[in-house]
Amino acid sequence: MSGNRKENANDERLQEVRRDLDVLSDRVDSMLRSEDWIQAKLYDLNVSLAALVQTRSEDDPGAHVVAGAGDPEYSKSLRKIREIVRRLLPRDATVVVVSKGDEGMLDLYGRKGWHFPQDADGGYLWYYPPTALR
Repeated sequence: MSGNRKENANDERLQEVRRDLDVLSDRVDSMLRSEDWIQAKLYDLNVSLAALVQTRSEDDPGAHVVAGAGDPEYSKSLRKIREIVRRLLPRDATVVVVSKGDEGMLDLYGRKGWHFPQDADGGYLWYYPPTALR
């Protein structure tokens, strides 16, 4: 009889631990969704800022020009790429980005982005390496 009581107590404890685990899992999922939402808003603000800088640069020939700023098609493409990366790749993934050195392409919802090709310091190489390295 005491063995049966011990089994019941263990089953109850197991159910309690499972409920706690489900609650924690829901909280983690909620936090990750919140983080993604915050990053999406930061991306939107960054696009707005870049568009403002672009507008200013049109008035001031000496101002720094941001690649793709103010181009709605570029912004739309970048958003699609980020969303695909967010949906398909785990948070600890490293993404190799083939672009022309666009730093904005490396900002991928917290995933690590690498330029390709890249130099020894991880920056964009600015030229394509030879087909065979010896």
